[in-house]
Amino acid sequence: MQTKKLTFRNAWLPYLLLAPQVVITAVFFIWPAGQALYQSLLRQDAFGFNTTFVRP
Repeated sequence: MQTKKLTFRNAWLPYLLLAPQVVITAVFFIWPAGQALYQSLLRQDAFGFNTTFVRP
């Protein structure tokens, strides 16, 4: 059995099909991970009103 190679007629179609997955990955993984790294460098009071950068 021979396999056929899939070719797209438009060069932008594969990127268009991958775009939703990239957006979902960015919104639900990369952005929260970046926020967690940023907030790990800060010290906040109990209510979050006063925020200071923690120096190593």
